[in-house]
Amino acid sequence: MKIFVCCEGQTDVGPITSLIEKCLPSCKLEIDCKTHAELRKTTLLKSEIPRGVIKEGKRLKRIAYIRRLWTEANKAKSEYVGLHQDLDHQDFNKVYQDIHNDFDTVLPPPIKRIAIVPKETIESWLLADVKAINSLGDGSIFVDQSPNPEDLWGDEKDGNSKHPKNYLIRDLEKLNIENNLEAYPAIYAQIAKKTNIDVLKRRCPKSFGQFHTDIQSFIPKESPT
Repeated sequence: MKIFVCCEGQTDVGPITSLIEKCLPSCKLEIDCKTHAELRKTTLLKSEIPRGVIKEGKRLKRIAYIRRLWTEANKAKSEYVGLHQDLDHQDFNKVYQDIHNDFDTVLPPPIKRIAIVPKETIESWLLADVKAINSLGDGSIFVDQSPNPEDLWGDEKDGNSKHPKNYLIRDLEKLNIENNLEAYPAIYAQIAKKTNIDVLKRRCPKSFGQFHTDIQSFIPKESPT
């Protein structure tokens, strides 16, 4: 099974790849994550945007990403696609449904699709299992479990705020983990690999719970004997 996923940025690729693998342990997977920047390198003609699409900036961009992603999946004869979008303190049900509406605008019915919408950001999911975070340290220092990760929010520009990105950065600093921009992708991927999927489901029931339920639809059904 080859799954094509559109991720917002490079730091999302490792976590989303690992979490898909954890959710589908019985499947032989090949996961191809494309970031927004990578998909933008593919030229999309105006004629490729479906008629009747509301010319609303954010939605038009999302539809363009889905179109490009499907083009890549189609070349590989894959029928599995996913689109990641951090919620960023919006209404979960609306964003989730909007993504599926855009899927329906672009994708033919046989294509299986999944909306990956962390509440509020991918860092919220990474904060769910404190044991995974502490596994990065040398064992001499430990950080405490964060409050409900799906409720963390604040000014991203304020390093002391409870924005999930800032909260995780402070945890990494306490563990003396290098956390510059170049190091983030590997650090995030390592946390996701160590994360207990049951803990993540329990602590992020709204967004990860939905993701875990939805991706089970990717499991091929056994042919009747």
